Amino acid sequence: MIGAPGEPGAPGQMGSPGEPGPQGERGPTSSWSFSSISADQTLGPPAANTYYLVNAAGANLTITLPAPGEVASGESLALKKTDSSNNRVELRDTNGLGVLTLFRANDSVQLVSDGNNFHVLNAELAFNAGGFRGFSVFNTPGNYSFTPPAGVRRMRVSMWGGGGGGGTQPSSGGFSGSAGGAGAYAESIIEVGEGYSYDLVVGTGGAGGVNLNATGADGGDSTFLGGFSSVPVVAGGGRGGAQMTTTGGGLGGVATNAVIGRTGGRGGPGDPGISGFGGAAGGPNRAGVDGLGFLSFGSGGAGYGGNVELSPFNRNSGGGGAGVGWGSAGGNGGFPGGGGGSHWGGPNAQGGSGGNGAIIIEY
Repeated sequence: MIGAPGEPGAPGQMGSPGEPGPQGERGPTSSWSFSSISADQTLGPPAANTYYLVNAAGANLTITLPAPGEVASGESLALKKTDSSNNRVELRDTNGLGVLTLFRANDSVQLVSDGNNFHVLNAELAFNAGGFRGFSVFNTPGNYSFTPPAGVRRMRVSMWGGGGGGGTQPSSGGFSGSAGGAGAYAESIIEVGEGYSYDLVVGTGGAGGVNLNATGADGGDSTFLGGFSSVPVVAGGGRGGAQMTTTGGGLGGVATNAVIGRTGGRGGPGDPGISGFGGAAGGPNRAGVDGLGFLSFGSGGAGYGGNVELSPFNRNSGGGGAGVGWGSAGGNGGFPGGGGGSHWGGPNAQGGSGGNGAIIIEY
């Protein structure tokens, strides 16, 4: 038989508490601190994630942003225009260049720092009544004047600089020339005053080098100037490829005074038996792509990515021209802004031309 169960024993003593675990990493800051502005001001290093409420009812205001290096990587600052006056709130960087303008009530922008530069993370801007009503495309190099239709208060300008031309091989042989760099992409929001006109320049693609030991010509800058700003928006042209550069070809163009700026790709290098592809131009969502060096025979190919039929619905970028084989000309850069391919070998020394720049205005 099984015996009766015994009496329960006394409860044991509770053990001492264990050592605390390691402290976890701090999660991302989710709260915002608020600050009010009603006069011109140079912002110092802000607290993490500061939201500035700007009242410009009394006058146009200029707000100078802190130096990007004073704001920790990943931290944001935001500004919002709270009044309904027609006065402007112009944001400028520490070099005095315009970044963005808040024009209407509730216009706002959020900037995020990478420790070295600010980037536009989000922008809510009131445009024209009913949104954009039309657009104009300028795709032939030259100087132009543009007057917006009546009633337009804001325009978006998208620009590409011209691509650099490709270089040719040195007379000593053995190496190809290096390829041209691509034009930059620049995009900005332009405030429109009644009766204002604007000056445009569409950059020309640089010519390829001719004969041996020739450097390709630089691509031309595309620029937009006028209205309330005295500083032009610039999509810089790419640099021409040199006779021989094993570390890379012409540098890509650089955008200045733009809300969105994308650097053009660098041209491909010139190496023994290898010819360089031109750099690809930048676009709204990416920087340009550097060209490569390839063993290539035959004539130069068309621009990598081809030519683009531009419109506000297709704001892509052109590519670079292909490198070539023995005795043939380099391929021409794609439109808009692709770098020209380089030349390698033979008596018919000719680098490819860079793609022309372009400007789109939406209003």
